[in-house]
Amino acid sequence: MSKSGLSDPEETYSEGSEPDLEQSCERLHARDHHTFAPGPVLERPALVTPPDHHLVHQGETLYSIAELYQQTPDGLWGHGENRSLAARRDPSLLRPGDRIFIPALQSRWEDTTCGHAHQFQLVEKTVWLRLVLEDDGGRPRAGLDYTLRVDSLEERIEGTTQADGLVEAQIPPSSSSGVLVIKEDGEPDEELQLFLGHLNPKGDDHTVEAILSNLGYGSPTVGDLEDEYTRSMVKMFQLEEDLDPTGVVDAELAALLWQRFSAK
Repeated sequence: MSKSGLSDPEETYSEGSEPDLEQSCERLHARDHHTFAPGPVLERPALVTPPDHHLVHQGETLYSIAELYQQTPDGLWGHGENRSLAARRDPSLLRPGDRIFIPALQSRWEDTTCGHAHQFQLVEKTVWLRLVLEDDGGRPRAGLDYTLRVDSLEERIEGTTQADGLVEAQIPPSSSSGVLVIKEDGEPDEELQLFLGHLNPKGDDHTVEAILSNLGYGSPTVGDLEDEYTRSMVKMFQLEEDLDPTGVVDAELAALLWQRFSAK
């Protein structure tokens, strides 16, 4: 993850203009035998009837919410009612409890002539899933065959990691989980569980734990930053950064964690 999230490819829109929203992409840096596992999945709230505010739940992104309400991501993010939220959030890094205004759908009229057949094309929307695989030394894991299974797709996605360890695929915006199987000599050798869109904005306890795990300092817990295991993860990071190993995450350390994570 350069930042955790999913990005919307331009070619999925054919409504007369290209989206001008600055897209982000999810690049999960999965290390050998470490599983990216953020906080617990919360129950999805009931949909609202537009115009109204949608309450964000764990795992939702701007793209999945736009699909739920048959809206475009640009249309939601650029709406005046969402200006304050857009100023402080990445569209792929929403926090549970955020509120996104959902405007009423607008009718669109097309001029046609009688006695002729007219063809209208419904373009299937997808988002980019991008992951970078690295070993414990931070070196890209290039040339690895893999199989990607996503909950919203029946077919599997096959491919080979690129020179920088990149795995990328276009998937439906509603995707919330997946499994990446790394192959060795054509046989499954390693399995990574993916929770798509579950990373919260920086400073959140679950986000700090997920970043520490993603950087190779252990596995996320169900506790908070005060539990002994998480404090030991923090201390290991502080030691590698030549900092005093207090085990405490203050604003300065949280910013450094995010900086190291975003640089991957």
